[in-house]
This record gives sequence, C-alpha cells and structure tokens, in this order.
Amino acid sequence: MSRVVAVLLALLAMLVAGCGSSDDDPPRPDDGVVGSRTLTVYASVPLQGEMRQESKDAVNAMKLALSDAGGRVGAFTINLAVLDDASAEAGGWDRDRTLDNATTAARDRNAIAVIGEWDSDASALSIPILNEAEMLQVSPASTYVGLTRRGGVSKGEPEKYYPSGRRTFARVVPPDDLQGRVLVEQLRERGARTVFLAHDRSLYGKGLVAQVRKAAEAARIEVVGDEALDPAAEEYTSLAANVRRSEADAFMFGGSVRNGAVQVFRDVAAGNPNLPLFGGDALAVESFAGVVGERAARNIVLTSPATAADTYSPEGERFAKQFAEQFGRPPTPMAIYAYAAMDAVMSAVRAAGELGNDRDAVTEQMLALDMKDSVLGPFTINREGDTSREQYGIWRIAGGRLRGGEPVEAPR
Repeated sequence: MSRVVAVLLALLAMLVAGCGSSDDDPPRPDDGVVGSRTLTVYASVPLQGEMRQESKDAVNAMKLALSDAGGRVGAFTINLAVLDDASAEAGGWDRDRTLDNATTAARDRNAIAVIGEWDSDASALSIPILNEAEMLQVSPASTYVGLTRRGGVSKGEPEKYYPSGRRTFARVVPPDDLQGRVLVEQLRERGARTVFLAHDRSLYGKGLVAQVRKAAEAARIEVVGDEALDPAAEEYTSLAANVRRSEADAFMFGGSVRNGAVQVFRDVAAGNPNLPLFGGDALAVESFAGVVGERAARNIVLTSPATAADTYSPEGERFAKQFAEQFGRPPTPMAIYAYAAMDAVMSAVRAAGELGNDRDAVTEQMLALDMKDSVLGPFTINREGDTSREQYGIWRIAGGRLRGGEPVEAPR
C-alpha cells in the first residue's frame, strides 16, 4: 500500500508542477523582477493614418537613442519592440489595438517599460493594464492633465488609471494646463477680448478646451461660445455661422486631424475670413499643415511642446544632425520627445543599478528622475509623473508646411 501511496503522491506533485504559470499568463506582480539581463522596451505608436510620418520618425528617434547607448545599460542589453496601435479603419490609433499592445507588453516577462501612447485618449486605455502589471510607461506626447493629476474632465482622475494604487506612468511633455495658458497668452497678444471654443469630444479635445477656458477667465477674456462637435460630420458651416454671430475676436479648436479638424478650420475660415484661428499640439503636424489650405492657414496659430530645431540644446542639435544624416531628412518636430522618452527609460534602468531588471525599482527611479544632459535640456520627473519642462513652441503654416516654432514659457 505504501508503494501505491508513494506513486500517487509523485503523480500529484507532477500534476501540480504542470499547473504552474504558462508563457501566456500575465506576469506575476508579486516582486516585479524581470529576471533576464536582456530587457525589452515596447513602443506603441500609430504607424497608420494621419500620424504615420511623425510615428515613423518617433520610432527612428528611439532607435537612435538606443544606438547611442550601444544597446546596453550597465549589465543589461536593451531591445526595442515596436507595435502599431493604429488601423486603416480608424484612420489612426485604434482602441482594440491599443488594448492588445498593452496586454502584449504586460505578458512579456522580459519587458521593462513601454513608450507610448502618442494620443492622450489611447494612454487613458493602456495605463490601467500596464499599471496592474507594474510596468513603467513613458509617453512622448500625451498632454491631457487628468492622466497624472486632478483638473481633467473625467470623474475619478487620476486615481482610476492606477488600479494598483501606485503610479507607473510618466511623460516628457508638459501637460495641457500649461498649454492652455500659452494659448490664452497668444490670444491676449493678438488683442482678443473674446474667444469661441469648440472641441471634438475626445478626452484630449475636451480637456484642452477646459484648460483654455480656465486660463481665459483668469485673463479676463470672455468665452462667447463652446461647442462639442460631431467628429464624423461632413461640414461645419453651422459652426462657422455661430462663430460669426458671436462676434468673437478669435476661434480655438481642441481636437485632432482624425476628428474633422481640417474641415473645421476650412469652414470657420471661409465664414470668418479675417478671424485668428488657434489649435493645440495635435494639429502641429505635417498632415494638418499640408492639407488645411492657404485661406485657413494664413490665420492659424498652433502650440506644441516641440520647438524649432535652431532652438535646441547642444545635445538636441547633435540629435537633429545625426537623425538627418542617418535617415536622409530632418526629424518632424516631436521626434526629439521620442528620443527623450527612450533616453529617460534607459536612465531609469541605469539609476536602478543591479535592480535594473526590477520593474518597481525602475519605475521608482523614473518618478524621481533628474536629466541633466537631455536632448531637451535639463529636466526632472516628479512623483506624479510630470516633467519640470514648461516650454511650448508657437507654430504657423505657410506653403503647406509648419513654420516658426519659437519657444515661449508658460505664463504663471
């Protein structure tokens, strides 16, 4: 009988061992240690749709940052895995692909961080998934305030993005409360006493307009209209008529190219030929500048965290020159932030030392990061995940291209 019991116990032990975690299971968040000395950084970017050129340059900038480090940080080898978060059907970032990308990274036991998303609405989807996996996420472009602190337009922010109760998201771009103040300062400089606002109903669009409204009230600029637009509408002539009837001194739109921005600006410009038109960073892209048309373009002012290349720090100038030499063209304005995001991730791994393959340790270093020699110039990241940078660029459109990019500091 003892032999039978022994055999049964052995079989039971084998069965229990076989029921352990598989490669398809999400990583266990009990210790956060990747284990391997070959680490993967994922990039989730929209490689299709209106942002494809900017995204291609962003990926090349990340590769350049990795190459400049020799593909290693201390004892760790770093690999870059690029995932497309866009689809042809969506014309840009896609909800399902964004969720799939976050899940893919969370399940990779060698993954140490994710660089993404580009769009704030996409970040709002991926942050909770990566947060539960204790995965550091660094965005080169998501500016929506509510991702890191209160002041957004959705209830429960920012806590609802962090189900683990710990912060895992950071960004190298200044958030939209600063951008709102910069936009209002541009309104003030052009003598505007009233402004008509509109947005595309996205988290980003609503959030940016809310920040502009707040800054406008503080500057005693009256908001004489605030419309939520249907992003799928074929025309916006009724909006243009409402703007005209309001006798506003300026018009400002919060939204992206994929959500009707081109037609919005064309129609508002056609109905209000001399009216100053303003937009945020989602429109400071070649895919908008190249198609909006000269009639609208002559009155458009755009803000973006990106500034002109001739305003870069010495490290930034080296990046722009190296990028042009390697890829045969100057980088699009926001590419430098993609380089900075990869550089920041590697700096956090380096600062973690022997714990560079521990997700918790790397995230802790990111949320206390002090970058003294960045391509952006010196900056820090605080415990909320926000950067100390407060600079925005002012862009215009001429000949179907973005022009200008002079830097300004956000007013206090």
